[in-house]
Amino acid sequence: MSAVYAGTHRNGHPVAIKILHERLSADPVVERLFRREALLANTIRHPGVVPVTDDDVAEDGATFLVMPLLLGETLRARAARTGMKLPLEEVIVIAHALLDVLQAAHAARIVHRDIKPDNLFVTREGEVRVLDFGIARFFDINEGASVTRSGRTMGTPAFMAPEQALGRTADIDGQTDIWAVGATLFTLLSGRYVHQAESPNETLVLAATRTPLALEAAAPHVPRPIGDVIDRALAFDKAHRWPDAGSMAGALSLACESAFGITPSKLQHLSSSIVRPSTDPEDMTTIPPDARAPATLEPKLPKPPRPAWIRRAVAMMLAVVAAAALTILIRANSATQSRVPYANAYSEGPGELFQADAGAQSDMTRGPERSDERGQVFVSVTSGAIAFFFRIEPPRRVTTWALCTRRSQMASAIVASPMA
Repeated sequence: MSAVYAGTHRNGHPVAIKILHERLSADPVVERLFRREALLANTIRHPGVVPVTDDDVAEDGATFLVMPLLLGETLRARAARTGMKLPLEEVIVIAHALLDVLQAAHAARIVHRDIKPDNLFVTREGEVRVLDFGIARFFDINEGASVTRSGRTMGTPAFMAPEQALGRTADIDGQTDIWAVGATLFTLLSGRYVHQAESPNETLVLAATRTPLALEAAAPHVPRPIGDVIDRALAFDKAHRWPDAGSMAGALSLACESAFGITPSKLQHLSSSIVRPSTDPEDMTTIPPDARAPATLEPKLPKPPRPAWIRRAVAMMLAVVAAAALTILIRANSATQSRVPYANAYSEGPGELFQADAGAQSDMTRGPERSDERGQVFVSVTSGAIAFFFRIEPPRRVTTWALCTRRSQMASAIVASPMA
């Protein structure tokens, strides 16, 4: 439907330019919905909603919106790097931030109608932003069959509530978004959609007619209290769902505290430390190559030291083995020296006796030196092993980390998120 590009405003500020496809700009219904995003987004006035600062029509007739430029990635891109799943702690933090935005939106009588991982953005600072209010609407506005002129139902089938899939516009309200939140959490935790189907049309039919699968069956690692909260959000009948976003947020906090002993205030604190998008530009949502800047250089922290008891135990074992080996070599050398004169007593000729005696004397002379050399080798190996297991990381790694930290403060990136 649209694409987002990084740009620079005439006042010098970096911005994101969301451009409606030219062929869709000629459709009055689509063009009206696109422009209405600015009104709805600016009505909510929540930091989790990206405001629209300007709108206009390009020379080729394409309508566009101007918004602040976001640095980060969508949840879909983030999940794609981790096997289409996200850790439970991150999902809980994201869910609380999302529900907080929806509380503000629903209080303004606005329903989003397209909550999904593609429309949830995590900034470099770990903040969650809700994108694309293009098909959002006010509760009290009736749009007939809630379809475009092409006859397509508005929304994404995999994240549509039953009433939305059935096209019952009068029944679409805040609880419709609650179902989409449940479907988003279900997908991020299980790595699959609520309704698995071969095509979007089949998914739409399943959403309109079939009760969703329980989260426990798709993601058994999720604690039961948290799974129950998500399952209630996905209830087929609206009367069985959470009545509003605030109720679901409160229930999720209690479930998290019951499962992990984490209070809601602690959970809010984690929202600034758990959720961090990738800094690799290849992991970001793609924009034109000429509009992309180098990614921020993140410091590479030194590896944590080995536990002390493991280092001591290994060092003692190496010392014992080395001492035993050294003792065996010394005894073997002594045995060699004692055997040589015994062999000389049985030599038959003077020449043989002389050669044997000379060899014995030579061996006896070199014996102590070889023993000392072997002892030095084993002492060196043992001391090297002990030093290895007891060593402290060299200062150069700390210096490298500090240098990376300074460089990361100077680097910057420009990334924008395209939307289909």
